[in-house]
Amino acid sequence: MTSVVYPKLIRGFCNPKSLRRWEIGVRARLPDHYKQRKIRIAKAIMNGADTPVHYEKEPGLWKEGHHPDTVLPVQNRPIPLIFPAEADQGLWGGEGIIKGYVQRRHRAARAPKIWVPHFREAILYSEILDKHLKITVTDRAWQLIDDAFGLDSYILQTPEEDLNSNLALKLKQRMLEALMDKSLYPNDAEKREKIYNKYKKYITYSREEVEWLGLSEEEAIEKQEELEKQRSKPRPLKEIFTEELIAKLKIGEQ
Repeated sequence: MTSVVYPKLIRGFCNPKSLRRWEIGVRARLPDHYKQRKIRIAKAIMNGADTPVHYEKEPGLWKEGHHPDTVLPVQNRPIPLIFPAEADQGLWGGEGIIKGYVQRRHRAARAPKIWVPHFREAILYSEILDKHLKITVTDRAWQLIDDAFGLDSYILQTPEEDLNSNLALKLKQRMLEALMDKSLYPNDAEKREKIYNKYKKYITYSREEVEWLGLSEEEAIEKQEELEKQRSKPRPLKEIFTEELIAKLKIGEQ
């Protein structure tokens, strides 16, 4: 018999109280699409809306109890997972670290136990980027990449709450930028069109959304502060007068 204790998530981003920080300070001034995406991912993980990996969801609302003529409510409570910093540097495929207790014999004392995914170093090829990448993956992520017939399809078609990795989002950003700019295979026009047509259905983001897609929270804050610094920087009068003169000349030509 195994009993699991529900620990506090290491990623404060998944703590309900931490969602309010997006309404304070520089975080409140980040682009709405960036904040909404981060909050959506956090809520999905907290509420178990991401794909279940470590448990199976029971169907329906009620189930038969242990005693005759009794019914119990179905409670699909997700198992809280621990995601260390290393999770952002690899592809874990929805797996995480579970901290709990195991009871090996009836009435025996429970012993603490930590369940850790099995990892491997994999060399993965990206068709869009035309590069081989050395990435730490779990067995499940390896299987999901195989099921998707390649790294590109896995990264582009998997919901962000299931990717749950900064590395995955940065790869997604680079892939989408290459597709939008059509900068893939610059020396092979035929292959460029072939790969572009294969993956163009995933271009469902705006240019600005892609620009912010692969940024971690710290990187997004740094970018926002730099943008605000540039906006508040006074412009030389020479530039302003030059622009006004050009505008007047254009009107005169019309």
